[in-house]
Amino acid sequence: MLSPAAQQFVLDNIDAIAEMNGLPRDKRNRLPFEVTDEMRQKLTSTEKFVTATDITQNINSYVDEEKSGTLKTGSVSKWLEEQGVLENTELPSGRKTRLPTEQGVKLGIETRQRTSQRGEEYTAVVYSKQAQDYIYSHIDEIAVFNNK
Repeated sequence: MLSPAAQQFVLDNIDAIAEMNGLPRDKRNRLPFEVTDEMRQKLTSTEKFVTATDITQNINSYVDEEKSGTLKTGSVSKWLEEQGVLENTELPSGRKTRLPTEQGVKLGIETRQRTSQRGEEYTAVVYSKQAQDYIYSHIDEIAVFNNK
């Protein structure tokens, strides 16, 4: 059984974990994430509030894996933190997470209380249409950050 923090880590990094597929680190030559014009044209936001994982899955669905690596969810969150939209916070449970700042709330980033499969409550960060558009409009900057 995984702790809530470990569960969240797996959720936040599931793409990277799947890519590794148990290979030793030196055999995981990861291609840089490349943004194409076709991808830029296809990235559309939804009226529904979504998670950062949903956003990166949408972006990565347009990746040609033979030519490009994928975008990591953690990179999006860290980039948003650098923009002052999210801040790294310690919750009363002791778990650390990134939560929206006042600027992030104005951008349409919210938190929602959810319940895990184990019945434990946790705080999920969700992104409005406006916040999704913000991320998509900065995809090139996020790609550079992701590839560091």
